[in-house]
Amino acid sequence: MAGLFFDYGAWTSLSVKILSEELPKQNYEDGVNKEMSLHYQSFAMEAYGILWLALQKNNIKIPDSWKSYLGSMSQYLADCCGDYGEVIAFGDNDEGKILDLQGKIQDHYRYVLQLMGTVLNFRYTDLPFVENISWLITKKQETDYRKKRLYKPELVCSYPKGGYTLIRSMDRKVLIGMDHAELGFGSIAAHGHADALSIQLYYCGKPILVDSGTYNYHVPKNTRDLFRSTKAHNTVCVEGIEQAEMLGPFLWGKRYKVENVVLEEKSGGVMIEATVSYAGICHTRKASFDFNRRLIIEDYVDGADKAHQVWHVAPGLDMQCADNRTDVLDADFNCILTMITDKQVELSDSYISHCYGNKTPAKVCLQVGKENFRCSLNIKNSAI
Repeated sequence: MAGLFFDYGAWTSLSVKILSEELPKQNYEDGVNKEMSLHYQSFAMEAYGILWLALQKNNIKIPDSWKSYLGSMSQYLADCCGDYGEVIAFGDNDEGKILDLQGKIQDHYRYVLQLMGTVLNFRYTDLPFVENISWLITKKQETDYRKKRLYKPELVCSYPKGGYTLIRSMDRKVLIGMDHAELGFGSIAAHGHADALSIQLYYCGKPILVDSGTYNYHVPKNTRDLFRSTKAHNTVCVEGIEQAEMLGPFLWGKRYKVENVVLEEKSGGVMIEATVSYAGICHTRKASFDFNRRLIIEDYVDGADKAHQVWHVAPGLDMQCADNRTDVLDADFNCILTMITDKQVELSDSYISHCYGNKTPAKVCLQVGKENFRCSLNIKNSAI
């Protein structure tokens, strides 16, 4: 921006060159940012989008690589956003943003999708314009934006290089996300979490099975570590062993390896399977969804003395157990999700951070075992 403000072309050319070189270094070709944090992806996209508009205003050619990478990144971001305002997001989220002219941007993801829609060939959301966008573009650009074709995510959107799969029900009321990604970017993986093979689930925009979130960077190490730990995510946690070694608030040591990812889609449903290996543990997860209301999770664990299949539910939800059945209840005591397990279940208290700097008490269900776990999750229509 300084090169544009001071009309110094050398700075502008150098900046565009560096930013063009960083796109493939920090993003996979399929559109997933290597930080393994959806918010850090949208933050970077905001920076590129604002600069893109400024370059256009000054009649400077936009590199073709920007169009390709930011197009793929926008598609992935849109795939993570459900039809009811929900978002599947893994990894750190500190809610940072670059430009908020009226101080009211609450949904950074859809704001960035609108920004991308002003410079790319598609619209990625049909929501009314965030005011910020109206300050950044001309009336003609706004008119052109509304004429663009709206991108609509498929029922199954899988990113084999980036490492995420998003699944929707046929009526698009259910949104499921599964993480089969690497830990994070570079040698330190600063914003990654030990969340391999974890699951998130929303129904009609309401969170049911959730990620524990970030909470806060500037807290004691054990608190920072807790929210990044394996047991803070809906995966299998081996007692006494983390999927990756936490050395500092933004530093990881030994890390896990995800491989053997298989996706099979049929008319009656979809199945995704992946294996994570770490510290002598081999865990394979198979998730099968019928495109309606039933999700079956099968876990196979080798090398563990004791393990837990972990299920965190959103704050405000409660759980009741009877034999091998666990009911998830809303505030009105309606059953919104039933879990049928094949092993003993323990209920415990936990915390969920749904926004930065905030943590809220919540419940967690632990299926206790050693080798194999099976859980049938049945979503009830009373979840609306």
